[in-house]
Amino acid sequence: MSVTPFDSALYRDLFGDAEIARLFSDTAEVRAMMLVMGTLAKVQGQAGDIPEISGAFLHRAAMEVQVDPAALSRPAWEAGTPVPALVEAVRAALNAPEHAPYLFRGATEHDIRDTARALRLRQALMLVEARLGTALGGLAAVCGRKETGSAPQLRVPAQAVLDWGKALLRLHDQLKTLRPACLCVSLGAGEQTPARRSALATALGLGDPGDATPRDLSPLADWLSELAASGGKIASALQAHSPAETAIAILGPSPLPALMALSGHATALASAMAHSQPAQSEALRLAEYLALPQLVATAARSATLISAIASAPLTLTPDPALDEDLAGLAQAARDRARRIAETHAPG
Repeated sequence: MSVTPFDSALYRDLFGDAEIARLFSDTAEVRAMMLVMGTLAKVQGQAGDIPEISGAFLHRAAMEVQVDPAALSRPAWEAGTPVPALVEAVRAALNAPEHAPYLFRGATEHDIRDTARALRLRQALMLVEARLGTALGGLAAVCGRKETGSAPQLRVPAQAVLDWGKALLRLHDQLKTLRPACLCVSLGAGEQTPARRSALATALGLGDPGDATPRDLSPLADWLSELAASGGKIASALQAHSPAETAIAILGPSPLPALMALSGHATALASAMAHSQPAQSEALRLAEYLALPQLVATAARSATLISAIASAPLTLTPDPALDEDLAGLAQAARDRARRIAETHAPG
């Protein structure tokens, strides 16, 4: 068994998520940090903090230079962060002594790491939101599907579907406040900082936190955990009300137990991020490095499995008292799925 099943050749199709894995690879992190440094140089060049020609050169070069993440491992251990070694590696690769000294001006190592993390989280949340849209579209159809005949069916109580649908809608609503709170640039103190931070945020398509310090990721961790928990709950309901052989025949042997396992794992990871270390400490940052990628992968995989279940031929156990509520949920889910699809449509 590998250290983490998310990267395991044996278990990655059970627990892993290929798209999230690419976002949280070493190469992706290095590329994101280089993009932040290059964009900051461009902003500083346009503002006259550094020569404009140097800012433009560094911005372009940061998207072209190749740096081997493995070469940064030992320096990252010695410094506690890979940023200084990355800066030196990029400067050396540029072979442009007239421009290289202007790279990584007016920012801290934490600024680069935190802003690069926000770039990758933005993509991850877009992926998860699209899967929520698919789940809500499937759920709308489930709300009107009642038991018929005696053929094997994957049964679920109407109340469980109602609770599930409300949870998914609430989770999507919460994204509106989560994004501005966690998808922000970070830029250290200085007389020109507010203007430069705003320009950097605009250039990267991220938020400007103003004077707030965008460090608290516990609301995001809780949200990811709740998403996984919603999958665990519906999986438990299905398992309790349908014969195991029916669930296996319709869904396969893995989705229901995987959802329940992912739910428990997400709870543990969110707890580790929330309570492991003092706020604003380097220990908390390292705890996030240990937990956050797995937590995002857990939630994303859960969203995929939730979508698969919502799109399966589920049938509701009749409960006439809930018919009106189910009709309202179906309409709300259908409308939300359409809005999400429009948001993520190409172009």
